[in-house]
Amino acid sequence: MKELNAQVANLDQQIVAEARKILESLEAEAKVAAARETELSQNLDRLKKTASTANDAGVRLRALEREAAADRDLLDSYLRSYREAVARDSADLPPTRGGVGRSRRHRCRFSEEGAD
Repeated sequence: MKELNAQVANLDQQIVAEARKILESLEAEAKVAAARETELSQNLDRLKKTASTANDAGVRLRALEREAAADRDLLDSYLRSYREAVARDSADLPPTRGGVGRSRRHRCRFSEEGAD
């Protein structure tokens, strides 16, 4: 009987030792998991900031594109008006000597039209 009790006590010690090893292993895994969670959380925060910055930049880009399109349209309008004014002035000019070249006294009515 003593021998059985000694074997049971020995098995109990082995069980306790194995349980301790398992507990230590689980604690180490928990520490690794917690460190990984912290790292992922920091990465997520960085990505959120990057996404926010990219979103702000995208908004600014679209605003600049709209402004550029408006400026382009305005410039096209000015160029069209200028060309029309030059065409009207060219039609009003008398023919030059020899039929070559353009008079040096060419006037552009474009600036006169804008003064009204």
